[in-house]
Amino acid sequence: MASMTAQELLEVLTAFPHLLIPSQAAEFLGMLDSTVDLLCLFQHYFPAQFQQAMQQRVPFLPEKGESYSGLELQFFKLVDEHLFPLPFDVVSGDPFDDRVYVFRIPVLPFGIDVDCSGYDELDLGWLLLFYLLGTLEEQDLRAYAQLREDTLLQQIPRTGLGEVSRSLLELRCQAQGGPIAYLPQAVAMALNDTGTIWLDASMEEPIDDAFWTRTDVDELSRQYLLALDIAEKAASFAAWLEEDPLRHCTLVSWLLIACTRDTPPREARPKVATVSAQRFVEGINMGELFRRYIALPARRAGQ
Repeated sequence: MASMTAQELLEVLTAFPHLLIPSQAAEFLGMLDSTVDLLCLFQHYFPAQFQQAMQQRVPFLPEKGESYSGLELQFFKLVDEHLFPLPFDVVSGDPFDDRVYVFRIPVLPFGIDVDCSGYDELDLGWLLLFYLLGTLEEQDLRAYAQLREDTLLQQIPRTGLGEVSRSLLELRCQAQGGPIAYLPQAVAMALNDTGTIWLDASMEEPIDDAFWTRTDVDELSRQYLLALDIAEKAASFAAWLEEDPLRHCTLVSWLLIACTRDTPPREARPKVATVSAQRFVEGINMGELFRRYIALPARRAGQ
């Protein structure tokens, strides 16, 4: 970072007169420390743009009345354009002026959140999928999708997802080819089980532990690309389901039924008994605890 001239130091002291008060200077130094951490990320991820900003002497401290500096806002914008989306209106408009987004990354998921938003805004293809998964009943589907009474939904066999092997389902969907191959992605997105916070997080369970570190930025960027791929494939499946609801839903339902039938039952795990030291007295209550009686050495000898 470029060194500060005497004139710039004077401007800083004019803009932040509390720097001359020891108790408030510590707070300012904490803000400065967070700014330096953020700008190190700026230099790491966007070196050319960072160098240009340095040459243009873009302010690294917030102007009076602003929450974030010009350099910080440039960094946020570059992240939004090249790594993952940032809610710029949230970042730039900080009503409490506590600069919380210098420390924490605001993550706004774009998955399906029926617990918060309900089903009203969903297209027919998604409503049909929730119906097949057993989440929506027939009367609810008809109401949300405004289906006519003569739509023969009752002809579609429904089993729900049940105990289906996800790997088996994926293999059989791929073997079908076409948009039905993306059924697993659509199911994962509908159930908020994609493994990406961008599609799995909800308004009731927001992400508030993502911080401006290389580890978190790299992971968020990786998951964002994965989420885009999943969302695109899931949308393709939902559109296909909507093209011919009765026929396509029947195909999906029979596929789910076959995968449920062919999913091997889970192996029963051996029971493990955990006994505290206070409850166990060797040679006395083993039968009581373990339902198994072991003869003591003297009895084995016939004594």
